[in-house]
Amino acid sequence: MMMIREWGRFGLRFRMGLVVSALVAMPGWASAQNADSKADNPGDDRGVKSMAGGILPLEKFGGEVTERGYLLGDWGGLRTDLAKKGIRFRGSLTPVFQSVVDGGTEETSAFGQSGDFWSALDLHRMGVMRGGLLVMRAEWDTGRTVNNKAGTLMAPSFNALIPVSGEAGRDIFSLTSLYYTQFLGERFGVWFGRTDTFHNANLNEFTGLNPQVGKTQFQNLALTAIPVMTVTQPYVTSLGAGVFARPTDNWELAAMVMDSRESSLTDGLGDFGRDWNSFFTAAYRYRIGDLPGRQMVGFSYSWNGDYTKLDGSQLSNIVRGVPLRSEEETWAVIYSGFQYIQVFDGDTSKPINLKDGRADHRGWGVFLLAGLADEDTNPVQWSLAGGIGVRGLLPSRPNDEFGIGYFVIDIKDDVVANIIGLKSTEQGAEIYYDFEVLPSVHITADLQVIDPGLAASDTTVILGLRTNITF
Repeated sequence: MMMIREWGRFGLRFRMGLVVSALVAMPGWASAQNADSKADNPGDDRGVKSMAGGILPLEKFGGEVTERGYLLGDWGGLRTDLAKKGIRFRGSLTPVFQSVVDGGTEETSAFGQSGDFWSALDLHRMGVMRGGLLVMRAEWDTGRTVNNKAGTLMAPSFNALIPVSGEAGRDIFSLTSLYYTQFLGERFGVWFGRTDTFHNANLNEFTGLNPQVGKTQFQNLALTAIPVMTVTQPYVTSLGAGVFARPTDNWELAAMVMDSRESSLTDGLGDFGRDWNSFFTAAYRYRIGDLPGRQMVGFSYSWNGDYTKLDGSQLSNIVRGVPLRSEEETWAVIYSGFQYIQVFDGDTSKPINLKDGRADHRGWGVFLLAGLADEDTNPVQWSLAGGIGVRGLLPSRPNDEFGIGYFVIDIKDDVVANIIGLKSTEQGAEIYYDFEVLPSVHITADLQVIDPGLAASDTTVILGLRTNITF
């Protein structure tokens, strides 16, 4: 039964803990605006800026409610004054309603909501430490989710998984980030501390792989993550350090080392360094004609761990009561890319901000995600996802977004997988339409159709409605 329990743990990771695979490209650290969202480098296509005034660029908080990106505005000028002094903060709330209307393990509906409070001290702008930035993020999740009723390995609601993997369906509060970044120049720096891997994610214009992951664009985990990363990376929050560099305007390089154990509900210091994960990425921005695109490859390697060896011969060990064999090392390789195909308004000169969680151009493009993993230790042998993203599909609704995506994961096929009822693949499609009510308020209608990887589950159809409010 030990091997079956191990596969059950992997199933739990698929359903509840794949949040980690949002950490598929640490080049996000390579931007001078490491902290994410609207505070991160709006209007800078290169991700490199002069830090003469500060690391985080000043932005507009005020204006009419129909124009500003923050619902609560400038607080009579207070937020602008604080920003000029290097103090930044914001909050967001994301209610999600989903219903399993067909298939799954139970036809049911659920409502939950998550929120976060992000703050940063721009020590450079404050005159305390040249090139210094301190970031803190607290997050919470309440309510219920259909993730455990969909009968799928890939959770249909990424948002319901955070801030703590494996804890869906209960009220959670966590300090998910507290890290320090030191820029040693405009193109090079280091960071260390406690970080939430899913908010320092791969930057992709159309997939949801960005600091707004789970709150904008796609909702299914397979379209907001690369599943082969499950085994090698910490689930959500962990302690670590890294370096980043931007040797040219187009190249982004990064490397990091982290404790490979998730520690959302602890300080992460217990048995710190017992096992490790390293991650290396290289990304290249380019233009085909005037149309922007980006390609990224990454390599994840974990060592000094205890990864169950997945092969059919382990069944005899279960029968004989012999301890299961394990490996100390595992690895995964990933790819992520996007390319604009058309810009509707013809303005291809507008800079790309990959950290705002939305398509920057009014136009459409394609994306592709892929991964390959160590077959000896990872139940997902390979994964593939792709699709189309559009902004301004309707001329009368220039800031609405639309997306359609397809994914497939290949599940290790052996006697144990057959015993516990796993198919050889799970695949599905998702389509969404995001309505802009105000720049600070968006409502997303969502449809998912999934052929589950669990043999006991029929084709699952899920309808959803999500709201995202930025304060």
